Amino acid sequence: MKRQVLTLTLAAMAASASADDGWVSVGATRVVAPASPQVTQPSSPALPSQSVVAQLPVDNSGSGNLVSELLMQVEQMQNEIATLRGRLEEQGARLERMEREQQDRYLDLDGRVSSLMSASYADTGANKAPVTEASTPDVGKPSPADAYKSAMELVRAKKFTEAGAAFDSFAETYPEAPLLVNALYWSGEVNLVEGHLDVAEARFRRVMTDFASHTKAADATYKLGVTLHKAGKNAEARQVLQSVIDEYSGSADGTVALATSYLKKVPVE
Repeated sequence: MKRQVLTLTLAAMAASASADDGWVSVGATRVVAPASPQVTQPSSPALPSQSVVAQLPVDNSGSGNLVSELLMQVEQMQNEIATLRGRLEEQGARLERMEREQQDRYLDLDGRVSSLMSASYADTGANKAPVTEASTPDVGKPSPADAYKSAMELVRAKKFTEAGAAFDSFAETYPEAPLLVNALYWSGEVNLVEGHLDVAEARFRRVMTDFASHTKAADATYKLGVTLHKAGKNAEARQVLQSVIDEYSGSADGTVALATSYLKKVPVE
């Protein structure tokens, strides 16, 4: 009996010692991994605090960041170019509209002046030519005012060939009419538009030389310079344009400004 008690005591002590060493005897139901030996690890450097990290400079010199930045700059430049192109087209359309409006106002003003002159001419003619029973009106011949008005309507309709013929017919039919100079000038204008430079030159020269004191003389001289330039006569064109600047400064400043601007386009020979 004593031997059995001693054996049981020794067995219990062995089991207790094995448990303390982390080992389980063979045949036991619980498996426990052996304790890992403690290995001394090299001490890691202490990580910087969050405030210190925030203060560190960021390196953006990588190739990926550089390409992204360049793409963003290209896209921004494309947007700016598109915006500028839209503004340029808008300004071009506005300028073209202003030029058309200016031309329409010029035609309307010329028509109003011509109408006033024709009305004055009609009144003067009525006073100078008393009506008698023997006189008969020429039914087939329109009045100078009506003939000139019809020619101007062709200009407004941009029927320049017909308008040129109408103004030339007016000059032949009414050589003493006050609107003769206006008809000659506009005949030169429409022939210049049509590219009939010889005819336009002849009309402008007649106004410039034969009616130098007329209000249309400055405009005719300027348009003569333009016609000569288009015909390739640059030296003469520059001379004529310079004469506009010299002779009409202070009396036709608008035409002088046009001549000054156009003179810069004519090459010096």
